[in-house]
Amino acid sequence: KVESERQGRISRYAWGKDYHLILEGKLERFAEYLQQEAGHPLKIKRYVDYGPILERAYASRAGLGFIGKNTMLITQEFGSWVFLAELITDLQLDCDNLWSHRLTSQCGSCTLCIDACPTGAIIAPFTLDARKCISYLTIENKGEIPTNLQAQMEDWVFGCDICQEVCPYNQQTPIAKDPEWAQGSGPWLNTEEIQAMNEKTFKTCYQDTPLLRPKHRGLQRNARIVAKNFAMTKS
Repeated sequence: KVESERQGRISRYAWGKDYHLILEGKLERFAEYLQQEAGHPLKIKRYVDYGPILERAYASRAGLGFIGKNTMLITQEFGSWVFLAELITDLQLDCDNLWSHRLTSQCGSCTLCIDACPTGAIIAPFTLDARKCISYLTIENKGEIPTNLQAQMEDWVFGCDICQEVCPYNQQTPIAKDPEWAQGSGPWLNTEEIQAMNEKTFKTCYQDTPLLRPKHRGLQRNARIVAKNFAMTKS
């Protein structure tokens, strides 16, 4: 339900500093550690949600969690509230059988995520139509958001967490304590301020945060839709 035309909700992952910057720093330190331990030059590549890496599939194979019906990786301790990052190296490492720790889906007969998705983007268990997903529409989509999906956005101005919020595995997860995650905008944006903001101010306000991703034009587009949704609830 849209509570106020001035308040737009932000997906949890974007409340703080851009996770790419944080995880890239951690991977850099890990790479330095590997170099020291190896005692000779290594070939190393780092990935944080970019590049040709099937992160969730590899994480599932490694036993870090299982793929839920909402297509998210679900871990035992943190549910799906996790970030994935990879370091690829030519260092020879001992490893278990690739499939020995793979976890099968633990969703059972639960369909809470499918039922809760306001746009019907989860078209079948383990199958997501990104063209209907509010996260895709408000972040990655560079064009106009289809008229028939705008009302379902409700007050989501950046991303959407609904299919994760209803998941039973996400109900008792610990809170991140790393202070780096707290350096951001928090859970809400003032949609009036966004609509009035020029591009220079936008870049200054949201520097080093995920909110730069849809660009100035995209975030203003989202803010207008949230304000319109609020007006419709009052008419």
